Amino acid sequence: MTPIVFSSDSSMAAAAIIQEDGKWVRLWNVENGVERSKIGPLAGDPVACTFVEFNQQLVTVCWVDPMQAPIFTTMDWVDSHETSEPIFGGLLKSVEHANRIAIETWDVATGKRIQGVMGPHIEQSFEPKGSIDLSGRFFAWTPKFIQPPGSPGRHQVQIVDLKDGKSIFTLAGHSKLIHGLKFSPDSKRLATWGDDGVCILWNTFSGEEVYRLTKLSDAILTEDFSSEGKKLATSGRGSRSV
Repeated sequence: MTPIVFSSDSSMAAAAIIQEDGKWVRLWNVENGVERSKIGPLAGDPVACTFVEFNQQLVTVCWVDPMQAPIFTTMDWVDSHETSEPIFGGLLKSVEHANRIAIETWDVATGKRIQGVMGPHIEQSFEPKGSIDLSGRFFAWTPKFIQPPGSPGRHQVQIVDLKDGKSIFTLAGHSKLIHGLKFSPDSKRLATWGDDGVCILWNTFSGEEVYRLTKLSDAILTEDFSSEGKKLATSGRGSRSV
């Protein structure tokens, strides 16, 4: 699934697309449905994107696997990492820029790339799914697929600082596959949910667990905050979906 987002004033929509000539983000005017620009090519497979700086810029987060790594030879990157060790441990058996999260900032008006920041190395099997907060400061991600028992980082979430690409918190609290995660509108809370039927609210700025909702359903498949961030709706398998 590729990300799609609205600008904060709902005047624009952005959708990541995968084409034969690369990965891109297309921008549309919502009022008339006319495409206004195409941003890219992106560094890898799109995971998340959001508008920032009063909708003048777009931040994209991509996953770069070994087959896509050569694109980095033609790009400038800010890399604050002192080690090539994957964030969840283990050995990195690929070229330098593969198996990484790539963060890029784009000018909405011109479609030009402003900056690229290298995120952490992660295990190849940990292809990420994730969410960017509305302020464009944090990216939270978790492995997309079920990991074998004993895998480092299994059923965990990483919060990454989008400014320098460094992981700042590891959130451990789920016992089964995490289906999704989403930041509250004010970016102060992160909600995570999954196959264990548990929803956990985390403090984004400290990484601490704030509240845990249990036995909501057999498995929680989706959630969303209300516009003011005071309510949370969940839906899942079983008889206790909210």
